[in-house]
Amino acid sequence: MSNKDLSETDKEGCPNLPAESGSMGNQPGIAGRIAKTFIDSPLSPLLYMAALFAGVLGLLMTPRQEDPEISVPMVDMFISYEGASAEQVSNMAIDPLERIMSEIPGVKHTYAASERGRGIVTVRFKVGEDIIPSVVKVHEKLQSNMDKLPPGVSLP
Repeated sequence: MSNKDLSETDKEGCPNLPAESGSMGNQPGIAGRIAKTFIDSPLSPLLYMAALFAGVLGLLMTPRQEDPEISVPMVDMFISYEGASAEQVSNMAIDPLERIMSEIPGVKHTYAASERGRGIVTVRFKVGEDIIPSVVKVHEKLQSNMDKLPPGVSLP
């Protein structure tokens, strides 16, 4: 292509580029043909209205509650470890207790925090678990693993 070819422009200021050999010219691709079919079809407005009606019907028929009752059982265990630093409480009492509690079936997550001489472990169960059996599971697991806590840690 020469410089002369690039300097020629059409009425709108766009360069006139020669057509490549083998190009399809103005033939639309498959997406263009599908779009043209829907634009020209007299059934398109009917399809749009049917889709709108189905959406409104689905919205109206979906059950909902203004204030649903969701139960997420949580158990807090407060630990006292007199004379221990926050790091000692965390390493010697909180971490083993978190590992033990995470083994309980139905537990989703355990949270913990510690400070000088005391700490807290929160056991969160899955949504829908009953609170009473969850507390019983925590108590049984704690009683069966008390030997894993260091001496001087008060019973949670």
